[in-house]
Amino acid sequence: MPRRHPGRLLTGAAALAVLALVLHSVVRNAAFQWDVVGRYLTTGAVLDGLLHTLWLTGAPLRPGLAHSLPPTPLARLRARLSVLRGRLHVATAADSRPALGGDR
Repeated sequence: MPRRHPGRLLTGAAALAVLALVLHSVVRNAAFQWDVVGRYLTTGAVLDGLLHTLWLTGAPLRPGLAHSLPPTPLARLRARLSVLRGRLHVATAADSRPALGGDR
């Protein structure tokens, strides 16, 4: 099977290689002082900020989901019922029509 987009594959591989080099450089750099970074990231203010960020992300999500999810199955059910009603109406209307070339 021929490759359809070899440029995309090459670009993705190059991007992953650059990302790996950057991560290796950051992790192996002694000037970052990871013990200090760890202490700063686990302070109360940073953890409170993280907690508030997660709360502000999830709080508006709940009412949105509560208002959008229940109507979806109901809308599908209503659409299905209206199609069934339409088929039933066509079937009963067709049954009540006189046959072509009927009694004269």
